[in-house]
Amino acid sequence: MDLFLAGDYPAAPQNGVAVVTLTVGNAGSPTTSDVHLTYATPAHVNIDRSRPLPAGCAFVYTNLDHTVPEVILCRIPGLGTGQTRTFQVSLRVSAVAPPVQTYAMAMVLPAQGSADVERYITDNIITTGVNISSDALPPPGRTNLFMSADHPVIGAAGAEFTYIVGNNGPDATTAPVTLTVTVTSPRLQ
Repeated sequence: MDLFLAGDYPAAPQNGVAVVTLTVGNAGSPTTSDVHLTYATPAHVNIDRSRPLPAGCAFVYTNLDHTVPEVILCRIPGLGTGQTRTFQVSLRVSAVAPPVQTYAMAMVLPAQGSADVERYITDNIITTGVNISSDALPPPGRTNLFMSADHPVIGAAGAEFTYIVGNNGPDATTAPVTLTVTVTSPRLQ
């Protein structure tokens, strides 16, 4: 078995809703038991109570304080070779959240007590998050730069990454903005 996990960084305004997409897959032999996906919300974000959790998911820890992560666990029945499952989790951004890129954690592992052995754990844990924007304008003479990126699984054929860089202003930058990307992976050697 060789599980992997990919996720995105949705954007949402203060007091808005974002939907994070998490995809679990198996690039190895079929699993013999359940697989568990665990997702912890980023700071200033809670699970959106107005929408149901994805099928197979349940709360492990809840706390309506927006500074404390909430945790859900999704049970995935056996995954065959090459199979994937996608989960969309609806999130609610706090009305007092700062306009920042927040970070969360997600991981996928064989269910506790499973006889399955994960052979490449590096792609089982990812960071994801929410790019929070604000309707409030920053003081004059200030820029409000942001960046968001996807986290594709890097396979034998490589992968394409998408980075979005922007300025929520109100002022323009006075010099070019530089984005430097360094990729290191044992699979690329």
